Amino acid sequence: MMKVEQIDLFEVLEEIDKQQIAAVTLVLTKPTSATSTPAVRKPRSMKKPFFYWCVNALIWLWHFATSLFGLGIWVNVYTVTRGFGGRENGGWCYLKYECEHAKQVGIWEADALRKNWETQYKISHKWGDLHSKIGGQDVVVLIEKRSAASQTRCKPLFEESAALTFLYSLVK
Repeated sequence: MMKVEQIDLFEVLEEIDKQQIAAVTLVLTKPTSATSTPAVRKPRSMKKPFFYWCVNALIWLWHFATSLFGLGIWVNVYTVTRGFGGRENGGWCYLKYECEHAKQVGIWEADALRKNWETQYKISHKWGDLHSKIGGQDVVVLIEKRSAASQTRCKPLFEESAALTFLYSLVK
């Protein structure tokens, strides 16, 4: 018959902690008159290399030039909801874009930021189904030339010709 011994896990962990502390602890002795203490030097100040300052200056100039001359592009996050347009032809709806966040970035980082924000905002702001009767909210991240360029500013006008064109395309 095999004998099983039960151990206390907390006692084992305490013993391991004591061994680690004993291994790390240094024994400090008081210096005697025969031994002199070494002179303590001041730590060198961490100077940044000249190359670092040059790169930072170029980055600053690039951001200044892109914002000044309009070369920078904007990454805009929109929440999309359905707005009621009116009762003409049995009622019609339109998609309403509202800008949640906008940031001006360089061309090289726009796509990476768009993908990052798309995953982040879909988790926190998307709910329901936008195209069902119940409704919902969707998230769209766009790269544009202006801040909040696609934001819906006012309700669009209903045009009979556009509605009839849409109906005729469905019938054919």
